[in-house]
Amino acid sequence: TSWAVIENQGSQGACQGHALSTGVEDLVVRSGGAQVQLSRAAAYYMTQRIDGIRGDRGSTIEGGVRLAMTDGIPLEEVWRYPSSYNPSIPAGYESAQKWKIEGHTTCRNYDDVIRHIGLRGPVHIGIMWGGGHDQQVARDGIISRYAPGGGGHSVELVGYQWNNYQGQRASKRYVILQNSWGKWGVDGFCLVTPDAIDQMIQGQWSVFEGLYGCTGVANTMPVYT
Repeated sequence: TSWAVIENQGSQGACQGHALSTGVEDLVVRSGGAQVQLSRAAAYYMTQRIDGIRGDRGSTIEGGVRLAMTDGIPLEEVWRYPSSYNPSIPAGYESAQKWKIEGHTTCRNYDDVIRHIGLRGPVHIGIMWGGGHDQQVARDGIISRYAPGGGGHSVELVGYQWNNYQGQRASKRYVILQNSWGKWGVDGFCLVTPDAIDQMIQGQWSVFEGLYGCTGVANTMPVYT
């Protein structure tokens, strides 16, 4: 994740679009491509079209995965992220090159998450997020306990490591979580313990989809209008 760009969704409910574009960027690099900056706006607004959601009310993991597998996501320069909600499709979007994923698989526990990140790609997740998680991260950069609450939030699980931010080695690897709130946590990241990952997965409304495979192609799929 040393090349990762830390983004900020601002006041829009675009967390799913940010997490999705981050995940596909990861897959581009894993597939042997150069680092790219993909459109957060396209990932958010086009997912909303699939979901049938109007207004700045977020988007779904399922819709985002469908977008990534069918229409794909173009470069940021094709559709730049606006300062306020604006889902109008820009000129050039339909003909632009887009990056698509080959597939996805559901992760059902911590071991699935570690295996998928190590062998295939990032894990695109949606969970209920409350202030208690931010308090844990502010204390030591680690979510060690997950308690459902607050509103829905989407983030990307992008790696794992043995040591915490104080250099102490754990008995099982931490999962690295990348957020879309700027310099939140430790430069945009935090660590999540195995127990907390399992608690998240078991929580109501939680979705953990491991993404894999990526290719950049000229668009041949219809634009959702």
